[in-house]
Amino acid sequence: MNQPRRQELLRKFAEDTCTPAELRELFGYLRQPGYRTEYAEVLQDLWNRMQADQTLDSGRSQVILNNILRGEVVAEETPTVVRSQLWLSRVAAVFIGILIVAAVGYLYLREDTVRYQTEYGQLQVITLPDSSRVTLNGNSTLSYRADWGNTPTDQSGAGREIWLEGEAFFEVTEIVLASQQKAKFVVHTAQLDVEVVGTAFNVTNRRRATQVVLNSGKVKLHVPVEEQDSIITMEPGDLVAFSEAARALEQRVVRPEQYSSWKERQLVFVDTPLSDIIALLEDTYGFRVVLEDPNIAEKKFNGTVSTEQISLLLKALSSTFNLTVQQEDDLITIQRPQ
Repeated sequence: MNQPRRQELLRKFAEDTCTPAELRELFGYLRQPGYRTEYAEVLQDLWNRMQADQTLDSGRSQVILNNILRGEVVAEETPTVVRSQLWLSRVAAVFIGILIVAAVGYLYLREDTVRYQTEYGQLQVITLPDSSRVTLNGNSTLSYRADWGNTPTDQSGAGREIWLEGEAFFEVTEIVLASQQKAKFVVHTAQLDVEVVGTAFNVTNRRRATQVVLNSGKVKLHVPVEEQDSIITMEPGDLVAFSEAARALEQRVVRPEQYSSWKERQLVFVDTPLSDIIALLEDTYGFRVVLEDPNIAEKKFNGTVSTEQISLLLKALSSTFNLTVQQEDDLITIQRPQ
């Protein structure tokens, strides 16, 4: 979710004009550990915009904002602020509520979240408290509550929630409850929620889009489409992708091993556009790629290469498409021959 969209949702919440799908999107953002460092910047900017429309003492309003963002809101002080009518509109009153929720969420997630983050090109295997296994790809972040497994609901299999930015392959342990129901496991991304019981699947959450590929088992996706939540049930071999920018949903059948080959340190390309390969090089491996001729971005490439031999991939692209590919440190330049 980009900053203008976050500001738009916060403003609509303050004005009580959010649709159900927008409310879910907003609070999905507020609860994601990966975005917690952005709260102060986004809220400060929106505060400045709204303050221009309110006749609120600027010195006092800034003190309130700073205290909230530092987590210094005292319970008995909030009613006093409202009763003294420093706010002259419902919008401002609701907005301070947003600030409090965000600040509390920031402090809670900062102190009570387990967080894993990989460097560019790094793979990390993580065993979760329920014995589920996650392989985290390069430049990715995975978070979950620090008290997972310490409460009766967690021990019974409930409350299994993960927040993901980047890419990960999940092998989820199936847990059968006393009621004979299977305990769900939820992966949250900025665009959608993935709900499973016991299954293996790949999730990619980059560039304001989420892609899910199911290897085995069954998956339910909760996707905000046309201002309401749509539930999509996936079968093995299904790919579902949702773009936040286009608000577009794509579904098709694929070879799932192609999309999770990275965990075996292999990259498998089947009719893969050059633009997708460039995005992979930038997002997962930290390169900066300059494509001098955008007209070749949709050329399709087929091949397999080790993730530890990116130079071989560049040579293959050069020979396949008759391009000049030059690498200098982390800068890759792709151009047609002179």
